[in-house]
Amino acid sequence: MQKKTILILLAALAVLGGLTYLTLMKSRPRTQPVAMGEKLFPDLPVNDVVKITLTAPGDEATVVKKPGGWVVPGRDGYPADFGKVARFVRQFADVKIGRTFEATPADLTRLGLAEPGKAPGPKQA
Repeated sequence: MQKKTILILLAALAVLGGLTYLTLMKSRPRTQPVAMGEKLFPDLPVNDVVKITLTAPGDEATVVKKPGGWVVPGRDGYPADFGKVARFVRQFADVKIGRTFEATPADLTRLGLAEPGKAPGPKQA
């Protein structure tokens, strides 16, 4: 074989190798795989939580931590039940992964899921 033919074959091999590498890297998940039973939020700083907002279609509830305790700002600063708020935060920090799957738009519709702030309003009867 001539040198020119060998160089062309080596260049083609390098290009194919690079394309194969890029394809494999693109198809690999970007995040680390999660195992069932692991905590969803393992490093959640429970003691640093100062605001909780729960949103549902057409409704929203917020509690805020003030120096005197937890209050509901939407109700003129009415005091919230500290025990219930603390229990909610602890339980939220202990949420574990039960199942993972890639959700298609059809799955999101079937399960009634939407991105935060993009949920449809309540259904009219």
